[in-house]
Amino acid sequence: MIVCKPKTTALFSLGALALLCYGIAGILLWNGRDRLAHPFYYYPLLFGLLAFAFGLTLRLMFGYKTIVADNNRITVKQKLFFRERRFDLKTLLDWEEIDIKTMNGKYHQLKLLFPNGKLQISKQEYDNYEKLKSYVRQKAAVKKR
Repeated sequence: MIVCKPKTTALFSLGALALLCYGIAGILLWNGRDRLAHPFYYYPLLFGLLAFAFGLTLRLMFGYKTIVADNNRITVKQKLFFRERRFDLKTLLDWEEIDIKTMNGKYHQLKLLFPNGKLQISKQEYDNYEKLKSYVRQKAAVKKR
């Protein structure tokens, strides 16, 4: 059984960035509460910070999923929604691994396409990425793009 969970470092860094944006927006609101006139950049900066922080918060909440692979099946558990999705590897239509060269190394992402949905998992965000990739390669090697 292979269990892929989000890395705590990825969760911590995204959460810290969201908290930092909320904090800066709070300081801007607190310091600007008594002013009658604000500089021209005040509202766009405040809106941009809050929108970015809110988007990160939603990504952390809705993107948190645990992936379990065993018995020719991949199960995706989303604990926030109390939802479980099951994908059978026999019905796998296509899969591919994308490698993108970046300044800090390589970005690896595994895309799995099923008739009832798709699954994307990246090496930088999830534990046991290599084990899941080798499991899919072993079970469905001919369906690779």
